[in-house]
Amino acid sequence: MDRFEEDLFQLKKRRNPLWTETKKEGDNGFSVKRIIINALIVIAAAGVLIVNGMLILNAMDNHSDPKKFTYGDKVNPYTNQTIDDIFSGVAGRIPILMYHNFITPTSAGQIGYISKGKMRYYVSSDEFREQLELLYANNFRNISLDEYLSLMKGDKKTLDRLPPDCMLYVLTFDDATYGQFDFLGADKNGEPIIDPDCAVGIMIGFSKKHPDFKLNAAFCIDFENTPFLQNGYVEKKLNLLLDYGFELVNHTASHEYLANLYPDNKAKIDKEIGRAMELFESYLGYRARTIDKICYPGGFDSPEMYGYLKKITYNGKTYQFEAALDAEGLQAYNPNDTRFNPFDIARIEINAKDFKMFVLDAPGLYKTPPVLAFKKGNNGYIEKVFEFIPESVITGNAH
Repeated sequence: MDRFEEDLFQLKKRRNPLWTETKKEGDNGFSVKRIIINALIVIAAAGVLIVNGMLILNAMDNHSDPKKFTYGDKVNPYTNQTIDDIFSGVAGRIPILMYHNFITPTSAGQIGYISKGKMRYYVSSDEFREQLELLYANNFRNISLDEYLSLMKGDKKTLDRLPPDCMLYVLTFDDATYGQFDFLGADKNGEPIIDPDCAVGIMIGFSKKHPDFKLNAAFCIDFENTPFLQNGYVEKKLNLLLDYGFELVNHTASHEYLANLYPDNKAKIDKEIGRAMELFESYLGYRARTIDKICYPGGFDSPEMYGYLKKITYNGKTYQFEAALDAEGLQAYNPNDTRFNPFDIARIEINAKDFKMFVLDAPGLYKTPPVLAFKKGNNGYIEKVFEFIPESVITGNAH
């Protein structure tokens, strides 16, 4: 069942329980059950009226000056926003963008002819730049996979840097392939020069233009081919990605479809994931411990194996994982959604058409609250609320 079908299924399940009873032949339409339900509704309505009346009278008796908004030591409209504050009980999806090959001036000659059927796996440098600009101009802000997962209830990771009324998105790159991370020779100190037209170079340039754009994308690395297709630079590139703040994800050793191996060949699953971890360790050393997510090759997963993937043992070592990335075509669920599963995180394959339809113009995306403020109630307690704060209050020009 794909996500469109699943949403339709959930919608059909929402039925009014008052209309589930069918009228029996000869029934006069006034069943005892219906009479009881109607009586309860009348009693509840009367109770609401009484409570509202008491609240109105209490407000009249305790009239006070208009509430004032304060921000603590300094004016900061984004202050004190925790994940629980922002996301608790809030609906709305978050698009996780999935990129594969990049056509750059350097990689174009290596890629050669691209068939029409495979064009959906390619974007050009200019298209990627334009997409980042469009996202930023339309009030989208990028978060990392770790930040996305931290939105689950109970975790406390502040996201003070996010402005109000913005939409969130995550950048991911699969297969460590053409144009994602290229070097163009070396500088006078012998350090490699990052191609400004590759994905990493474009993001670095964009972050200089927009400092609130964070270098936190996730690179899903497999070892079917040399990562990023430049021999001799694998160790340097993987460590540089971590230095910049990017994340690495286990995309298996040889890009084998894991769903085809479960449950009959669990040993092969262990090898695919465990061998990839060994290779990461050979390049990164202790830093490989930061790799705690899996990306399903080809997007092929199976609900039956979600639990199995949480802990993989290979060559006497145990590796634990907290999430896995899929490749389905809708936005990912908000982690507070009851349908959310950390081992079934949907992503959107990005090309010109899907970018506009499923990201830029997509309905139902989550937005951060307007502003988190503090207001002083009648009893003197400070109450934390989401409420719009007038510009005059922020600037101190209120009359």
